[in-house]
Amino acid sequence: MGGAGQIGTGLALCSTLAGCVAGAPLIALGVNNIQEGLSGQGGFLRNLAESGASQLGFSERTGSIAFSIADATTSIGGLLRSVPKQGRIVLESGFRTQPIRLFRSIPSDLERNFNQLTKFAIGRELVLTGVGLFDTFRDSGSSP
Repeated sequence: MGGAGQIGTGLALCSTLAGCVAGAPLIALGVNNIQEGLSGQGGFLRNLAESGASQLGFSERTGSIAFSIADATTSIGGLLRSVPKQGRIVLESGFRTQPIRLFRSIPSDLERNFNQLTKFAIGRELVLTGVGLFDTFRDSGSSP
C-alpha cells in the first residue's frame, strides 16, 4: 500500500486508543515510504532498522531486509483485513454508498478489503510490494 494509503489506514485505526497502537506505526511507515519515494534514499525507519541491526551484531543489510519484509507484510495485511461491506441506501438525491449496520459489526457485515478494490488497485499494490522487495534484495547483493 503506498505511503498515503498506509497513513490513511493508520489514521482510520486511531479512532480508539487500542487502534492507535497499530495505527501509529502504520502512519510512521507511510511517512517513511513517502520520504523514500521522494528522496530515492532510505527513509528514517529503514535507517533505524539498519542501525538497530548493526547494534545487535547483525549487518545493516539484515536490518534493511527485515524492514522490507515488515513493509510487505503491512501491504498484504491491508489487502486481507476485514472492512465493513458497502451497501446501497436510497436517498432522495439518488444512491449513496454507505456501510449497512445496526449497532456493532458482526462477521456477516464484513468482507476482505481486496473485495472492494479494483483489479488495477490490487495489481498496483502487488507490483509495488514486489518491486520493493526485489530492490531490497538486489541492493543487498543477495537473491530472494
